Amino acid sequence: MTGRGRHMRSKPGSSGAAVGANDAQDLRALLPPITPRLIFRALLGALLFLCGIALGAWLIFRFRRQIQDSNA
Repeated sequence: MTGRGRHMRSKPGSSGAAVGANDAQDLRALLPPITPRLIFRALLGALLFLCGIALGAWLIFRFRRQIQDSNA
């Protein structure tokens, strides 16, 4: 009764190193080319994010002080 057992099915994407290399190339093809404009936009986005956090914290502290001063 050899050959009648269940065959082990491999997981998708794990059939070898060559398939993994093709997957990596496909993923790299989705990335935009890194240009100075892209770096500038990423830095600008991070700066705006941090400025938004600082502005929000400043507003919270400012209005918390006003509420405490009016209650006293």
